[in-house]
Amino acid sequence: MIDYIDKIQGAINFMEARLKERVGLGDIAKEAGFSPFHFHRIFLANVGETITEYLRKRRLSEAARELMETDHRILDIAVDYQFESQEAFTRAFKKMFFTSPGRCRKEKPPVHLFFRRRLNREGLRFLRGGIVGMEPKIVELGEMKAVGIRYYGDNKNGEIKQVWDKFNKEMCSMKNISKPGAALGICSMVEGGDPGKFEYVCSMKVDSTSEIPEGMVARVLPPHKYLVFTHKGKLDNLGETYNYIYQTWIPKSGHEIDGPFDFELYDDRFCYDKDESEFDIYIPIK
Repeated sequence: MIDYIDKIQGAINFMEARLKERVGLGDIAKEAGFSPFHFHRIFLANVGETITEYLRKRRLSEAARELMETDHRILDIAVDYQFESQEAFTRAFKKMFFTSPGRCRKEKPPVHLFFRRRLNREGLRFLRGGIVGMEPKIVELGEMKAVGIRYYGDNKNGEIKQVWDKFNKEMCSMKNISKPGAALGICSMVEGGDPGKFEYVCSMKVDSTSEIPEGMVARVLPPHKYLVFTHKGKLDNLGETYNYIYQTWIPKSGHEIDGPFDFELYDDRFCYDKDESEFDIYIPIK
C-alpha cells in the first residue's frame, strides 16, 4: 500500500522550506515520487487545495506576518515571496486578506492566516468516506487516436461543459471516427504550463489523424494498462468519484499510477444530468 499521507506531508515540507524560492509542480511531484499530473490530483483530493493555491496562500500568510513583525520594504517582501512586482503582490494580498499590504502594516488588523498543513490519518478520516462498492476493472488497451477540441484552464467556471457543447455541434465535420457514439475526454498536464491548469480534449476516437477539421487537435494515447472506474450519477458528483479514486482506492490497492494523463469514456450509458447516468474513467497504471 502506498502511504500517500507521508508522501504528501513530505511534499508540503519541501514547499515550506522553499517559500522564498522559485519552485514548480515538477520539482514538488518529483520529491513525492509521482508524475506532475497525478500528484496534482492526489494533492488536491487529500489536502483540498491545489499545489498552486497552497503555495500562494502560504506565501501571502508569511508575507503578512513579516509586514506586521518587521520593517522590511513591501517590495522586498513581495520579491522574496516570488511575486513579480509589488502591484501583483498587492492584488493577491487584497484578494486574500481584504486589505492592502500598507494598511496591514500600519493598522495590524486581525487577518485570517493560512497555516502550514500537518497531515495525519485521523485528520484525513473525514475526507475519506469514499464510495462503497466502487471496484475498477483492469484492462490493457493498444494505441488510441482521438480528434477533438482542446480546452486549457482550471475549469473553475465549468468551461469544459461549453467545450463539449461546441464539440457536439462540430463533430459532424469529422472523418475516420472509429466508434460512433463513444466520446473521450482526455485530461493531461502541459509540460511547462501553469501548474494550476490542465488540458482537456473533448474528442472522438478515430482510425486515422490524417484529416483534422479546422479548430480541432489530434491526440495519440500509447498502449497502456488501465484501472477503469465507473462514475454513476450526475456530473455534480464527479469530484467525489475522483476523490475516492485518488484518496481511498488507489492508496489501498498497491497499484502505481503511470502516465501524464487519464481519460473519460462516454457511451450510450451517459445521460447528462440524470441520476441513472454512467461513464468510465481510465487511470493508467504500471
